[in-house]
Amino acid sequence: MLNFLKPRLLLGLLSVALAVSGCKLFGGNEPAPEPEEHYEPGFGPSQERPVGTAFTWPAGITLIGEPADDNLDCVMEADQHRRNLGNGGMVSLCLNLYNSTSQPINVTLPPGLMWIAKSLKTQNGIIVNRISFEVPPGQRFFRLHTYCANGGTRSPSGGQTYEAQPLVTQHPGLQELIGQLETRKINFEDYGGERLSTVAAYSGPVAGAVTKVAFNEPISEQTRRELAALPLR
Repeated sequence: MLNFLKPRLLLGLLSVALAVSGCKLFGGNEPAPEPEEHYEPGFGPSQERPVGTAFTWPAGITLIGEPADDNLDCVMEADQHRRNLGNGGMVSLCLNLYNSTSQPINVTLPPGLMWIAKSLKTQNGIIVNRISFEVPPGQRFFRLHTYCANGGTRSPSGGQTYEAQPLVTQHPGLQELIGQLETRKINFEDYGGERLSTVAAYSGPVAGAVTKVAFNEPISEQTRRELAALPLR
């Protein structure tokens, strides 16, 4: 009788040992896998579609066609008539705007406004400070300069087309940067709409900060000092 119980007893003890150990006999000494990094949709290496609130143009203003960075007439007209907007060097869009009224209309593009590339190989463009400009009656070209939302993971906007409907993103990491830039005078329209090299240089620390935020990385102290040194309105 005793010999009959021994195998059962040993089997029971082994089952208890395995349960207590959490099956450590099978790879228990290996480190747990690192959780996957989460990026906001459309930012950094994310290939998800950006999310946000649809932007609405003021009454009387219509965007004709889809914004693109392949319109030489737009570039020439924007330079000739000083209709360069925003700042940033890698994502530039031609806005063909039509004012159907007989009076100029003021347009404001809010910070967080994101322009969605039609190709996943092309940078999404984002605005991180408010842009205000006037559209006279009739049809006019404006050239909008924005910041890269995807760092080095995608190509610049040259020759590419963007969706006609931009979105206002609520990326939580951008809110501090947007607040800091609210009082800064760093856009081309702040200096008469001319594409001045001195104004273009202001985009350096801003672009660096946007990239850090897009990749969930902290903004360096050096960049913070450069942002604080940008001219005030």
